[in-house]
Amino acid sequence: MNVLRFADRVASRWKNGGGITWEYAVHPPGAGLDDFFWRISRARVVGHGAFSVFPGIDRSLTVVDGDAIDLLMTDRRVRLDRTTPPYRFSADQPIECRVPSGPIEDLNVMTRRGHWTHRVARHAVTGATRIDLDGDVGLVVALARLRIETETGEAGDLEPGDAALFETATTVALSPRQGTGEAIGIRLDHVAHPWA
Repeated sequence: MNVLRFADRVASRWKNGGGITWEYAVHPPGAGLDDFFWRISRARVVGHGAFSVFPGIDRSLTVVDGDAIDLLMTDRRVRLDRTTPPYRFSADQPIECRVPSGPIEDLNVMTRRGHWTHRVARHAVTGATRIDLDGDVGLVVALARLRIETETGEAGDLEPGDAALFETATTVALSPRQGTGEAIGIRLDHVAHPWA
């Protein structure tokens, strides 16, 4: 278990310069915004504007702080808030965003189409909660103060915004350190090609 403290993340500009992002992990390590195979990050959206375009990338967005964000696409408008499931879309397309009630923060999971794929889910943590991270890579992001324990007995405390990264399939147990909590579970899978 590799614990990634949010306090240790370094802020950087969006690809289009329109906002701030904090990277949790990227593959391959050290990859930039144009050559990654997968990337997990948290972003702050403070006003209306355009999302960055990432050709060949599938993306999931989950609101983790603040009220709501509207995504304005060519064929639809989607509103996301702290209660909606992660929303998956193609990052190839131009998208305008609106934050009608003020700044929000979102969790972004991006994978390069044809090479990697991903699944993202919200998990309410009201007691001992098991999350199966049965992909090639798994990540849990805490949205509250949580205790995490692995199948092998590793354990630790996560603060809001902290993450735990796993490079093998596993199951983790989460429990709230006070009241109730919430976490985001992410599964990343390498796409196997028949000629490989």
